[in-house]
Amino acid sequence: MVYNKDLFAQLGLTPPTTWGGLLAQCNQIANQGKVPIKFPGADALSMGFVGAALSASTVYTTDPDKGAKRAAGKVTFKGTPASTRSPGGP
Repeated sequence: MVYNKDLFAQLGLTPPTTWGGLLAQCNQIANQGKVPIKFPGADALSMGFVGAALSASTVYTTDPDKGAKRAAGKVTFKGTPASTRSPGGP
């Protein structure tokens, strides 16, 4: 992921290393009147790739079989702990 080093320095932030850390920093940045994240390509295909990438580094690192379990109706996105959920992810 690419981030604005000058903005992070201005706000006294360091790049987060966890999903929870990213969410917390998004709130801090937004509270300063700044836009925390911008995604190019406002179409379903592009956003699907973003969701898959985020899922791969959050949901699937804690449960590599999550996709198969979800397809079999054994788990749900809603049932995934918030610390490992990703937007649009399984």
